[in-house]
Amino acid sequence: MEALFAPPPGHWGLRGDPLLWDALRRLFDGVALPDDPDALNRALDTGFAELTGTALADAPDSLPVSWAKGTQGGLSNGLVSPPFWREIGFPLIRDRWAALR
Repeated sequence: MEALFAPPPGHWGLRGDPLLWDALRRLFDGVALPDDPDALNRALDTGFAELTGTALADAPDSLPVSWAKGTQGGLSNGLVSPPFWREIGFPLIRDRWAALR
């Protein structure tokens, strides 16, 4: 699955999003591509929740998700944007998965 994360998106929602992108890429390093889109969605949702402590489905669009592990050199680095992941990040990964199938 790591191949689905290269290259990274051209823009981000918040400063913590590229750090989470890299953490997800490392989390899925060596993991085989899922056989179906439902398995891919479950893997992405599980990875997001595992790393942030918050399920993306439960995260409101109006508030960033705090990601303590992503804090590097400032509090805002530890904030990720749920709308970015719903509208850009995960759809990009899904499109790449579909192109490889």
